[in-house]
Amino acid sequence: MDNRVLKQVPASSARVFPYYIKNMEKKGLIYTTNQYSEAKGAQCGHCHTIVWVLGRKDPILNEKKPDHIPDNDPIPYRVYVEEKLERFLRSLPPCPECHTQSYDLFVNNVTTTRFKDGTSALDFVPSYSCNHELSESAKDTLIWVYD
Repeated sequence: MDNRVLKQVPASSARVFPYYIKNMEKKGLIYTTNQYSEAKGAQCGHCHTIVWVLGRKDPILNEKKPDHIPDNDPIPYRVYVEEKLERFLRSLPPCPECHTQSYDLFVNNVTTTRFKDGTSALDFVPSYSCNHELSESAKDTLIWVYD
């Protein structure tokens, strides 16, 4: 039985880092994690809200690779991971902002999220990581966590 609930918490408490990109503040925040964060997320394709989970608590993200997936063949493993991420996106409750089930982007420490308006930071600033500016007011932005 899944006892998790959606709740809002300060981003810093989940080791999620919201920031603005210089000269693009009107587009909204971008979110990232680091190698020490267990937070993984799903971004809604409709309103671009992100719902975060703690990876070790999610049964799909934490499942053991099935024995029938060979260790020495990358293609079946890649297919398994893609299917697993799709199952994860479908397993989340409706988006707390727009109430749709439209998650289309798995978010981890190597994913670039979209701005609130839906555009990707990479569409505008290919080297966005060296042009970001963390606002002190952004670090305690409330985020949605399914925990």
